[in-house]
Amino acid sequence: MSFWCQQNFIKSLDMFTGIIRFLGSVQEIRKIGNKNFITIFIPSIKSIIKIGDSVACNGICLTIVKIKDKSITVEISEETSLKTDVRHWIRAELINIELPMGVNDRFDGHFVQGHIDCIGKIVSIKKQKGNYLFTFSFPPKYHNLVVENGSIAINGISMTSFDVKRNMFTVSIIEHTIENTNLKCKKVGNLVNLEFDIIGKYIVRCLN
Repeated sequence: MSFWCQQNFIKSLDMFTGIIRFLGSVQEIRKIGNKNFITIFIPSIKSIIKIGDSVACNGICLTIVKIKDKSITVEISEETSLKTDVRHWIRAELINIELPMGVNDRFDGHFVQGHIDCIGKIVSIKKQKGNYLFTFSFPPKYHNLVVENGSIAINGISMTSFDVKRNMFTVSIIEHTIENTNLKCKKVGNLVNLEFDIIGKYIVRCLN
């Protein structure tokens, strides 16, 4: 594939890498007719976004429908409400924010689509040698998509899974990631969005 084709291919997709650049906070939740809108306060990215752009919020690929001052408003579909943790968001809650990867950006994490597969739950949090070990449970029907030392996006954060069981896995998280994402606010029992590696999903599909 030529460089020109690669550039236009990337431009045509909403690609994320699971590297959180910004933290926002829920400012307002509104329902107008049968549509739901959430306004998120994000002080540092207003100048580089526009209406119609995609943005990953807790790993969910959403479309910006309004920009005002230092806030963006996104529309939430019924399917998104059913499949993600967005229905549990409350005012002032911290939200992980990532913009789509640009043509010339570094690919630092792994390929993240922003299409949430399921909701997981935090089972335990332990501190070990300066890192944090988070263990998550998830629906066992997805067990063939979680592999030892494989990639997984948790609330939009690119992570590596280990100690994988049929319905649980663990990740090791450095303090920098804790402090710069909403994981610093999470407790045992809290819910998170999970997106499994797209390459693994295609392989499973082909094998089936």
